[in-house]
Amino acid sequence: MELRDYQNKLIEDIRKSAKKGHKSICVVLPCGGGKTPVFADLARTGSEKGRKTLILSPMDTVQDQIIKTVNCFNVNKEMVEIVSYKKAATQEWLSAYEKDYFSTIIVDEAHHSCASSYEKVFSYFGEAFRLGFTATPERLDGKPMSAFYSDMVKGPSAKKLIKLGHLVPSRIVPNNSVRENYKRTN
Repeated sequence: MELRDYQNKLIEDIRKSAKKGHKSICVVLPCGGGKTPVFADLARTGSEKGRKTLILSPMDTVQDQIIKTVNCFNVNKEMVEIVSYKKAATQEWLSAYEKDYFSTIIVDEAHHSCASSYEKVFSYFGEAFRLGFTATPERLDGKPMSAFYSDMVKGPSAKKLIKLGHLVPSRIVPNNSVRENYKRTN
């Protein structure tokens, strides 16, 4: 699998941020923009340099997609662990690893990073370089992403990716059956 130009530029921008001393970077790319291939490629290059990577997924269905994408990038499977954040936050799972075992932690759907389960993993592997990928860096509850990421690297917007032909224009159509069953509460 080959990355698109904007994905390679995003990786270049992540590396620039890291060279400036940032050890925790939030990476923003719209839905459908290809966040998973970007972090799969980063895991591949890290594994080629002997760096072990932990990839935290938000749920099992997404975890399966991550595994398939990582496999497309020929990542050394002994250098990458892909696990749900819930499992990773258990004492049983954490105690199976030394605190310096992973060089890098990659978080898919990083807007969830404020949850205590993620904090537990981040704290345990405190020295690991951290990359959080999301399409939505602002949380509805107002918790700041800056508590977990010292820099933010943004890829092109959905509008730009549509213009470049990498995303199709979206059209929102209400589902009347859902609307009819919806009850408003005050």
